[in-house]
Amino acid sequence: MTKTMTVNNHAVRWLWLIMALALIIRLIFVLIIDPSPSFAGGDTDYLLQNGLTLINGTASVSPATGPVYLIFAGIVQIIVGVTHAPLTIRVLNSIMGAALCGFIFVLGKRYLNERAGLLAALLIAVSPMFVIEAGNVLTESVFLFLLFGGLALYAVLEDSTPSADHAAQRTRVGILAGVGVLLGLASLTRAVALLLPAVLVIHLIYRYRQVGRKSLRVVGGLVVTLLIAYVLTLSTWTIYNLIRWQHFVIGAEGLAANVYIGTTNWCGPQCIDQSAGITGQTDNQSAYVQGAAATISADPIGYLRHRAENLIGALLQPYNTVYYPGASIKTIVADWWGHGHMLSGLGRVFASDAFWPKLALYIFHYGALIFGVIGILIGLRRALPNFPLYGTAAYFLAIHTVLTAIPRYVFVIEPLWYVFAAYALISIADVLFHERRPAQLSGVERAL
Repeated sequence: MTKTMTVNNHAVRWLWLIMALALIIRLIFVLIIDPSPSFAGGDTDYLLQNGLTLINGTASVSPATGPVYLIFAGIVQIIVGVTHAPLTIRVLNSIMGAALCGFIFVLGKRYLNERAGLLAALLIAVSPMFVIEAGNVLTESVFLFLLFGGLALYAVLEDSTPSADHAAQRTRVGILAGVGVLLGLASLTRAVALLLPAVLVIHLIYRYRQVGRKSLRVVGGLVVTLLIAYVLTLSTWTIYNLIRWQHFVIGAEGLAANVYIGTTNWCGPQCIDQSAGITGQTDNQSAYVQGAAATISADPIGYLRHRAENLIGALLQPYNTVYYPGASIKTIVADWWGHGHMLSGLGRVFASDAFWPKLALYIFHYGALIFGVIGILIGLRRALPNFPLYGTAAYFLAIHTVLTAIPRYVFVIEPLWYVFAAYALISIADVLFHERRPAQLSGVERAL
């Protein structure tokens, strides 16, 4: 027999309430912020302009980024107009943010436990980092929606060994094809995910490692289905580039630049191009690769130290603090500490620009990091059965040991920190309150 994931009705009701709360909070936020911000010269400006030219057919060269977000932004601008596009995108971001809570619940329920999934969904629903993200006209909301949507769909697969039943096999094939498409679209949004399907392939092979020859053929078919769907999705952009611009690309072209940037310190796009020897006649990709190779070979130990410092710094800095004006909390506190750290000076610290909202970002982020690490360690003995969680986190951490890392780039694994943190909190609560009888628990406690 096959086993499917079941969710009790009580948890489903709480999940819908959490998703509704997430949507309401995000909509309130995006409706009160500046409806017509200036994006001149930034990533948002690039995405909106190139999205519009890609959709209306006026793009003269292949864009350096993947096409999915460009198509998304271009279609929105065609439908509602350039002026109203930012607000429309923010509303859609809010919907995708609420859906992310549902995806995280599915992942938490499948690989850890139902209460951890609910708590993680609730934390993401109210986290200021994720709420602010709904107001950003950038790739993250779409990328997280596609990535975790694909992982959640994969989690729907039954945990038992493959059945010979043809109907069950067709269902599994259909699910994995959908997973491949979603992950392909995610990689066409942010090319950093290009090798992520390897995590699911490893998990499929592990999960069915002790089965007979016939079942091995079945799991082989599942792996092939996943990879074919993924490659076909990726190939659409490659084929389009070859036909329209006679240009070969897989996913996007920014990876080589990111590898090079990872060998040095960011000093602005023109400065980086100049240091890499980029000119109008230079093959940019080759120049970046050669520049990175030269830097690494000249000082491999220094390179490793630089990469470690860069990644750790990106992980420790909460994302979206730049939304708030004024000096950072780190700068303010360091200044207070350097001037004698007197209690009388704390008032100036608390009264600084947006101190409390920034502090909330730090509390949520460091709470997720600290308890996330605890949750990872608690569940470490089941790391292979739960490899879609562990492997995905490890993949993005590993990829950014090579590619440059900033808080925005490592934000992709923030939902996983919340899942593991929720698991740690639930596990700790179970240990502390294990003597309480179920009848003494409130409805909310039973749901969590």
